[in-house]
Amino acid sequence: MAKRIQRKVDTAKTIQKIFDTEDGKLFLYELMKSTRFFSTTFDKDPYQTAFNEGARSVVSSLLDTLKLDTKELLKIVKEQEEIDKKFY
Repeated sequence: MAKRIQRKVDTAKTIQKIFDTEDGKLFLYELMKSTRFFSTTFDKDPYQTAFNEGARSVVSSLLDTLKLDTKELLKIVKEQEEIDKKFY
């Protein structure tokens, strides 16, 4: 049991290190966009809704691990939106 808990702690630390980098923030932002994290996952097809919600839950789980508060998350989104403007 202790090994399992330590593994979770180590994994969380590794994930935190990755997402503290600029590349990690970009990946997180792209993941949020591609999973429609900030929009509805509803579709008239219930299977599509379930699929969309499953994709969205990946980001939710990741954010739980990162323990980002709303201000930090919005900062990442705004920074990445500014970068997007340069390309689109």
